[in-house]
This record gives sequence, structure tokens and C-alpha cells, in this order.
Amino acid sequence: MQETLIISSFIFLILSVLLLGIVFFWQRKNINSLRIEKANFESISNEANDGMLVIDIADGRIHNTNPALATMLGYSHSQLTLLSLFDLHPKNMLHRSSEVIADVWEKGGMVYQDIPFIKADGVLLSAECSAKVIPYAGRPSVLIYVRDITERLKMEKEISLKNELIEEKNKNITDSIRYAKRIQDSFLPSKNIMDETLQDYFVLFKPKDIVSGDFYWVSKNDKKIFFAAIDCTGHGVPGAFVSIVAFVHIQRALVRYNKIIPSEMLDKLNEGVLEFFSQQGKSGIKDGMDIALCSLDRETMQLEFSGANNSMYLVRNNELLEFKADKQPIGEYLNRKPFTNKIIPVKKGDMVYLCTDGYADQFGGQKGKKFKYSQLEKLLLSMAENTKEEQMNTMETTIENWKGNLEQTDDITVVGVRI
Repeated sequence: MQETLIISSFIFLILSVLLLGIVFFWQRKNINSLRIEKANFESISNEANDGMLVIDIADGRIHNTNPALATMLGYSHSQLTLLSLFDLHPKNMLHRSSEVIADVWEKGGMVYQDIPFIKADGVLLSAECSAKVIPYAGRPSVLIYVRDITERLKMEKEISLKNELIEEKNKNITDSIRYAKRIQDSFLPSKNIMDETLQDYFVLFKPKDIVSGDFYWVSKNDKKIFFAAIDCTGHGVPGAFVSIVAFVHIQRALVRYNKIIPSEMLDKLNEGVLEFFSQQGKSGIKDGMDIALCSLDRETMQLEFSGANNSMYLVRNNELLEFKADKQPIGEYLNRKPFTNKIIPVKKGDMVYLCTDGYADQFGGQKGKKFKYSQLEKLLLSMAENTKEEQMNTMETTIENWKGNLEQTDDITVVGVRI
């Protein structure tokens, strides 16, 4: 009996020693692991440019920081390890701090920049933080990377202010251009004048920009009506300035100089344009215009046409006839000749079209190519028997479908008149 007791005591002693050895082994292993964790943190964090800190998930107590964070906040390493994360955040944002830690724990990590840090001197530091859950010192912890974004926010603010200034200037410029459009619209013929003069007609007028280098002109005297489609050099504001010069001088040719033959009107228009630019000290300037100009005597049913680069089209009995313009513009041009005048007998129901080059030159379609005059002529022929409203809708729909998502290439003007 005594011998059995001695053996049991010996076995118990051996088991106790083994158990103590195992506990010691695991404690030693755990200590080594913690040392490795700390060494790994320090080896990485000491080289980092961004601030780094490890906090306890439960109370936010700071386990460790790196030199960059200490420098960033103006604390020493030892001072920081006596604080918690919540000591480094403004008091009015502690609720948000707690929400962030809870979100990090739930999601495993997150990025945020809506909580500033308090530096040692009390100044707030704007920071972008990325946080993730890690094991540290045997406890679940959060590793936070802290990046100073003060300069970035300052730069973003400066950029924002500059963008606001640019937007304001653009708005002022746009407002000025819109006012200029009102001025330009004032010398376009009114609907009442168009209805009274042309009667059965349509005008497709699509400026590329707010103001246009294209415009259309209608006038009359005791016997004739006059109508034209005019394409000035350029588009937008430069084209609009030239269009004013064109309007003044074509109106002057008719009213002041009593020119009623289209070719003579174009010669006088050209003379006035060259004289105007010469007075501005810009002799040799290339600004000018292309134009298709018609006069119609409804009593004699006689149409006269003269053109600078832009032709006139007439559709009669399902046949399209092109009356070609002189291959010279209004404006500076070498080897200029007087414009020629074409006299064309017309019949009731004939359809006359004047176009600037914007429609034919519009890029689009499946291959992104120009619409071209050949396709324009087919379109005019196909719709000539339709009403003015139907023709207008056809031309508008066709060019918009052709253009698709591409930018409008140029100002577009098409004038259609039923005799």
C-alpha cells in the first residue's frame, strides 16, 4: 500500500513537471512571438514616411507608434504610448472615432479622412488614415497608417478656387456671347418679313456655337424679292463679327446703291468688304465670305442667281438642276473677275435651295466621313414635293442622325423657297 502511494506520487510529480514544461514552452514561444511582432513593427515603421500607430481594440490605448507619427504630431514616442487614440482626436469627434474603430473591427479595415488629429501644440492636423485589424501583444488591435494631407487639401482648395474663378469668367464670357447673339439675331429677318416676302419657305439654321458665321438675308423692293445664304470665314465670335460686316454691305448695295442684279450686288458687297478691312489697317486680310444670292420677280417668273463659291439648286418635275457659283469668295482674292449673273425662268411649284457648306461638310455616319454634296443633292431631290414643315423636319432629322455623337463641324444654313 505504501509502495503504491509512493509510485502515484512519483507519477504525479513527473506529470506536473511535464505540464509546467509545456506551459513554460508555450509562454516562451508566445513571448518570442510577441517580440517578433514588435520587432517586425519597428523594422517596418521606423522606415515609413507615414505615421503608424497600433491601438487596443477595446479602449484605444496606444501600444506602439513610429518616429514619423511622433514628428508629425510633435510628441515623443514615450509620450504617445501613455495616450489613447481618443486623446489625439478632438472631443467633439470622439463619437465618430468610436464609430470608425467599430467599423474597422466589423469590416477588417477601412480608409477615412474626416477625423483630424490634435498635435502637441493644439493645432489640428488633417490626415488620411487607413486602418486594419491585427494581433498585437496577444490582443486584437488596430494598425493605423496616418498621412498628413494638409498640403494636399490646401492645393485642392486652391484648385477649387481657381476652378470657381474660371467658371465665373466662363459664365461672364458666355453671358456676353449670348447677348451678342441677341444683337446678331436682330439683323436676321423676322418671321413676319419672311412670311410676307418668301411665303412658302423653310430655313434650317444651326450655329455651331452660340453665335454664327452663317446668316440668311431677305429683302425686297417694288418688283423683286431677294434672298441669300451667307457663310462668313470661321464660326463663333470671329465669324459673327464678319457676318455683321457682310450684312451691312449687302444691305447697302441694295438700298444705298440701288443694285438689284445679284452679280452687281456681289461686286458691290466685295468692294465694301475690302474697303472696310482696308480702313482697319488690315489690307490683305483673308476674312471674307461665300454666298448664294437670288432675286425673284413673281410677275415675270424670272429668277436671277449669282454666287461666290456656293451654288443654287432648283428641283422641277423630279429633276435637280445645279446652277454653279463663281469659284471666288467675297474678300481678298487674286485674279478676281466680276461675278456672273444667271437668269432662270421658273414655274409655279419649283423648289429653290441655297446652302452653306456646313451641311455637306458634317462628319458622321458609320465611318465618320463627310455627308458630301452628292448625298445632299439626293436628299433635296427626294423631299422637294413635300410641305415646308416636312422638308424642314427631314433635313433636321437627317443631319442629326448622321452626326450622331460627333461634334457639329461648322455652322449650317439651308434656305428652301417654293416658287
